[in-house]
Amino acid sequence: MAKMKACRPILVGRNVVCEDDEFETDEQHARELVAKGYAQMLSGEVLDAATSAKELADVTAASCKGRK
Repeated sequence: MAKMKACRPILVGRNVVCEDDEFETDEQHARELVAKGYAQMLSGEVLDAATSAKELADVTAASCKGRK
C-alpha cells in the first residue's frame, strides 16, 4: 500500500478524496495517479514520472493486445 496526498478531487474506490486529503491505495494505482498528476506520494518513496508513465503505457499496451 502507498500513502498518497490528492492534488485534486478524485474518486478512490467508492469515496471522493478532496484536494490535500491523505489516502492509501495499491502501488499500481499510486503510479497511475502520480503519472496523471492527480496525487503525490507521501510514504517517502519517490516515483519517477517518466518511469511511471512508461510502465503505465506498457501495461496499457499489454492489456490491449488481446482485444480485437
